[in-house]
Amino acid sequence: LKKALKKKKKRHLNNQINELQLLKFDQEKSYVTYQKQQEHPNKSFLFSCQNSTITTLFNQSISHLENACSPLPPKLSQTHLSIHGYLNQIQALNLIGNTQLAERQLKQLSTHSFNSILSLKRSHTLAELAHIISCIHHHFTFQQNKGTLEHFQPMIDAIINLIEKSCQKPNPLYPSINGLLPPSFSSHFLDHKDCFIWDQFYAFAACKAAINIYKQLDMSIKINPLISLSQRINRAIESTCSHVSKTQSGPLLFPISPSAYKDPRIIRSLVGVYPLGVLSAKTPKVLASLEWLEAHHTQDGILQFLSNPLGFSTIDNGLLGIIYCLQQSPKLFPTLSWLIKTASPTGTWPTSIYPINGNGCDGNGHEIESNINFISIIRHMLIQDQGQDCQLLPMIPTEWLNENHPIQIQNLPTQFGPLSLSLSIQNNKATLAFKHQFHRMPKQLSIRSPKRIKAELIDGKLKPIKSHTLFIDPNRSQIEFIIDESTP
Repeated sequence: LKKALKKKKKRHLNNQINELQLLKFDQEKSYVTYQKQQEHPNKSFLFSCQNSTITTLFNQSISHLENACSPLPPKLSQTHLSIHGYLNQIQALNLIGNTQLAERQLKQLSTHSFNSILSLKRSHTLAELAHIISCIHHHFTFQQNKGTLEHFQPMIDAIINLIEKSCQKPNPLYPSINGLLPPSFSSHFLDHKDCFIWDQFYAFAACKAAINIYKQLDMSIKINPLISLSQRINRAIESTCSHVSKTQSGPLLFPISPSAYKDPRIIRSLVGVYPLGVLSAKTPKVLASLEWLEAHHTQDGILQFLSNPLGFSTIDNGLLGIIYCLQQSPKLFPTLSWLIKTASPTGTWPTSIYPINGNGCDGNGHEIESNINFISIIRHMLIQDQGQDCQLLPMIPTEWLNENHPIQIQNLPTQFGPLSLSLSIQNNKATLAFKHQFHRMPKQLSIRSPKRIKAELIDGKLKPIKSHTLFIDPNRSQIEFIIDESTP
């Protein structure tokens, strides 16, 4: 018996040694590939303005993001890496134009890691798998390579099949959960299982993304069933919102789940606005959700948590800032000022900040997702290209209109193609120098000024505008307009 135990123990140790050797080989191989790709990275877009603090913090955040994209461990199930966090990194890389690094990170997920994701004994994995499809479509939007979609198509099919099988059947005893994903743990809340609304949005967005992907791949036979599935999930989300509003006698907003409502985690139910982009930031339930949060869980405009995490969450306040930016609301600027104030000299944030002393008090000392959200805030201040329209400089503050410091942007990636621009001010005349490499034209291209535009200057003649928005011809390389200094 002793000999048999000794032999079994030796065999077990040999297996562990072999696994470690394979792990080391895979990591070394991945790292060599990573180093080669880092020698010739895509050129991230460059940005400068009157506020050097914002410019510096933006550049620091890009550096932290790119440095965080190390090779993925072959056995993802043995790590504590959040799949949502990993995919958010990839989407942020697309936003700054580093599609080459984003492609590498995605393909890591599709090879040695996908099987380990499927084998995880965590029931919240389904929402993470759904997020993968949204990330693939987001990447294609900026990269425009059908080969990438073809590479991931078997994975997309498998994930959609899992979502369809998992949606709960009608149950007269629990009508509020009909059509939702089954109760699960969540990467945002690990204490108990529930049908979290944010997980439902990941499934809904996956269906919408898959529909667009199948259109690109000319696989029309798969589209109609997906449309039905997406409508079913959407109806389930709407039904849950109505159920919670009725049972809680509260406003119609996006709750946390059918059983959870009064909690600042409502902000996380707005992932449908960002990063998934399946909700407009100005829909009534989004506005009602923000109004409720502002009334019950903000201090001086900053979202505060009583637990999980304790204090001011830098991630969630970053998400709040992005949504304010997409709404083109001036409430963005206090949130942005707070993020700038609480950043370290090296451009990092902890997961949460204690309200009294302003120090980190919960989670990671360096929270990369806070850098990702800061990058997204600045990017959406410079351009908003959701849907079919493209708006330049939609949320810049008035002080950026500075005669001594023009706003300069180079290689800004958009879903229509990259663009570069420079906005200079002389007295009350603004000059926009603009060039692009659009692969398709937006329906409307415009620029928004924080001060009202009095008139556009065309061939020496003034065309009255009297609006904050000026629609421009994409074929023109220079646009001149007069700013009305007498009005804000």
